[in-house]
Amino acid sequence: MDEKQFKEIVNKLDLIIRLLAQNIVKDMESQKEKILMLSSFGFGATEIAKILGKKSATEIAPYLYPKERKIQRGKVA
Repeated sequence: MDEKQFKEIVNKLDLIIRLLAQNIVKDMESQKEKILMLSSFGFGATEIAKILGKKSATEIAPYLYPKERKIQRGKVA
């Protein structure tokens, strides 16, 4: 098997995995729930964005990497 054939197989397997992942989360109501489920499967932000049909990983990032609330001078910011 040459490198071109190997890459074709990998691409097809990636597509199959994405389709299966889409099928698993399709009935979930919450976007956050979908994202966290896919993350638990080991997908990164870019892969999750592709699965959910988002333009970029920046749309997914707030769900995966929530900002910590800062406490300043006794106030929650």
